Amino acid sequence: MKTAVADHVTKVDESNGMVNIYTDLTGELGSSDGDTAKLIVSAATDWATQEHKPLAEGAGLITVYNANGAILSNGNY
Repeated sequence: MKTAVADHVTKVDESNGMVNIYTDLTGELGSSDGDTAKLIVSAATDWATQEHKPLAEGAGLITVYNANGAILSNGNY
């Protein structure tokens, strides 16, 4: 499952407690691709908490974008 989700990631940018993840997913919020994006946020939360500590707990933001640049999902870490 992790590999299948990770295969959709095309680019990751991180700075100042923000992680932007770009994917090849084509759906929108509420679609099955949105569900996949939630899995990407969940996996990225574990990674970002260790590698890119925000200034305060819960202050970091992870955003996942679809292939057209629209937000699919986001979450704090």
